[in-house]
Amino acid sequence: MKKMIFVLATAVSALTLFGQPGAGGAKEARKVAFPTRYSIILYSDQVSDTSGSNKLIAAHWQNKGGGLFIWQKNIPEEGEYEVALSYSANSEGTVASIFSSAVDTVSARLPVTSGYYQNVSNWYEMNFQRKQIPGSLHLRKGQNTITLQLSSGAGQTTNLFSLEFIPVAKRVAIEKDRILAQGNRSNTSWFAKTSYGLMFHWTSQSMPKQGPLKPYA
Repeated sequence: MKKMIFVLATAVSALTLFGQPGAGGAKEARKVAFPTRYSIILYSDQVSDTSGSNKLIAAHWQNKGGGLFIWQKNIPEEGEYEVALSYSANSEGTVASIFSSAVDTVSARLPVTSGYYQNVSNWYEMNFQRKQIPGSLHLRKGQNTITLQLSSGAGQTTNLFSLEFIPVAKRVAIEKDRILAQGNRSNTSWFAKTSYGLMFHWTSQSMPKQGPLKPYA
């Protein structure tokens, strides 16, 4: 049986955050607050309600001209949470405001995202990045109504992937996890020097070049 070969080309944009210098200055900027086991992630396709001009594409919402996204989420521990937003935007001007049922709000003007696609010309060319919103949000233990409001002009498009809540009380534990993960990171410099990569797949559903489907064995 001839096997069907799939050649996959992928491009990954680095996850970045708004820089927030600590007491020691820019060198201590918390710009590597990666997702951890302590984070609470609200994916965009898990919303309980939306408003505005929105279109669900795969696992993200495409919003045009602003709107609301609402989640109902059970929070295991009451406290202050920093907020990170994973999104894609090709133009300036969109403001994101996140608030809970306690009417506690954080907001920021979203910069244009960057990445693999340098000259965005097609609808599917989206550079998603993860940005931390300045400030923190207070969430109570138990069920919380969490709302993201996007305010933008009629012609502006924002693609939303997720909201992430990072517990301030777990900063020390998160930093330990980050250092451990960084220390275990493999050296991939050799891979960056290669010309290309191939991934081959064949399953019981793969079809031969000619004729009917044959048994996998």
